[in-house]
Amino acid sequence: MSLVSPSHNDSCRRRQLDCRQANHQNKQQKRQQNNRQNKQQGAALILALMIVVMVTMLATTLGSDFLVTFRRVENQLLSQQALAFLRGTEGIARSALQADLESNPDKDHISEGWLNMTQEFPLEQGIISGTICDLQSRLNINTLAGVATAPKLFTPDQEMFVRLLQAVQLPNEEFLDQQQAEEITTAVADWLDADDLVRSNGGAEDGHYADLELPYRPANVPMMNISELRWVKGIDDVIFRALEPYITALPANVSLNVNTASSVVLQTINELTDLQPFNASDTENIISDRDGDLASGDLTLINTGFDSVDDFIAAHTTADATTVNSGRLGVKSDYFLVDSSTIFIDRKYRIFTVLHREPTNGKISVIARAKSGLGQCYALDI
Repeated sequence: MSLVSPSHNDSCRRRQLDCRQANHQNKQQKRQQNNRQNKQQGAALILALMIVVMVTMLATTLGSDFLVTFRRVENQLLSQQALAFLRGTEGIARSALQADLESNPDKDHISEGWLNMTQEFPLEQGIISGTICDLQSRLNINTLAGVATAPKLFTPDQEMFVRLLQAVQLPNEEFLDQQQAEEITTAVADWLDADDLVRSNGGAEDGHYADLELPYRPANVPMMNISELRWVKGIDDVIFRALEPYITALPANVSLNVNTASSVVLQTINELTDLQPFNASDTENIISDRDGDLASGDLTLINTGFDSVDDFIAAHTTADATTVNSGRLGVKSDYFLVDSSTIFIDRKYRIFTVLHREPTNGKISVIARAKSGLGQCYALDI
C-alpha cells in the first residue's frame, strides 16, 4: 500500500506542469529577445552601410567639385596672365606705329617692313607673336549706305564693292557674276541705311528678314564689325569667307590706302560706271611700280609706294582722276589691326585689337578688342 496520498501526487504533477510552462515561457521570451536584438543589429548594420555610402558619395562629389573649381580657377588665372602678355603685344604695336609716324608722316606703304610681318617673342613657358596690318588697305563696308544720283544705280563706293564681289575667288575657282554682285551690294546698302525703303535690284528691309525661319530685323546703322555681314541677304558663309580678307568696318569717311591695298582690292578701282573688276594683269603692273621687287630683299630694288593719289592715278591705265573714285583714295593710314596670339603652358590664346593713330600727334587709341569678328591679319600675295 502506497503511503503517498493521491492529492499529493496531483500537486506534484501540477508543479511539474507549471515548471514546464515556466521554462517554455522563459525560452520563448529569450527567443523573442534574441530576435529583437538580431533585428536591431541588422538595422544598425544597414544604417551604418547607408552612412558609409553617403559619406563616400559626398566625398566623391566634393572631390569632383573641387577638381572642377580648381581647374576653373587655374584657367582663369592663366587666361589673365595670357591676356597680360597679349596686351604687351599691343604696347609693342603702339610703339611701332608712333615710330613710323615720326619717321614718315606723309604716307604708309607696304615696303616699310612692319606691315603684315609677324614678330615672335619667346617666353619662359611659351611664346607670343603679333602682326600689324593696315585696315585701310581693305574696302570699308560702311561706305555703302549712300544713294546714287539718277540715272546711276550705284554710288562710286558701291561700284567698288560690286567689283570686289566679282574679283574674289570662291571655292572650286568659281566667281560671282555681275547680277549677283549688284543684288548683294543693294542688300548691304539697305542693311546700312537708316530708312526702311526697299531698294530695287535685290534690296531687303524688315519684310524680307521677318519672313525668315528665324526672323530678325536689319540694323539700319553702320556695322561695328565685319561679322555682321553674315546676316545680310545673299551672303552665305562661303561668300563671307571669300570677302573677309578684303573688307573692314570703319567710319564712313576713311580713305582706302592705295600703297597697302592688295591686288584684289586694287581691282575695285576702275572707270566710273564700269562695274567689271579692273584688269588683273594691269593691277600687277601697278603693284610692281608701287613696291618694286620686295621678294629680292635688295633695298635698291624696293620702291616706297606712291607719294600721292595723283601718282597712283598716273600709274593707273584709266585716263585721269575724274574717271575713278579718287575721292575715296589716299596714301596714309590711321586704322590698324593687331593680331596677337600666345602659346602659354600648352594653351593657345588669341585676340584682335583695332588701333586708331591720330595723324597729328600720334596718339594711339583702342577702338575695339575682341576674340573674333574684327577680321584677321593675312600674309596676302600682293
